[in-house]
Amino acid sequence: MDEIWITMVMGSAVLLIAAIFVAGHYRREHRRARLLRQLDHARGWHRSPCRRSVRRAQIGQAHHDNPNQATGR
Repeated sequence: MDEIWITMVMGSAVLLIAAIFVAGHYRREHRRARLLRQLDHARGWHRSPCRRSVRRAQIGQAHHDNPNQATGR
């Protein structure tokens, strides 16, 4: 009779530990998916090189309008 109880307790403990591991795996996978979605929508991830050329054009235009102001003289 004692062997049956020990077996049941050990089996229950193993099932409990397995359930904890399954829940942890589930949470990690969903957290990973959420982080990947956020990474896809992060600002600057899809930044085009055009922004740099637009800024250079603005600086060049300022230099053309007033050369002393653009160089800081």
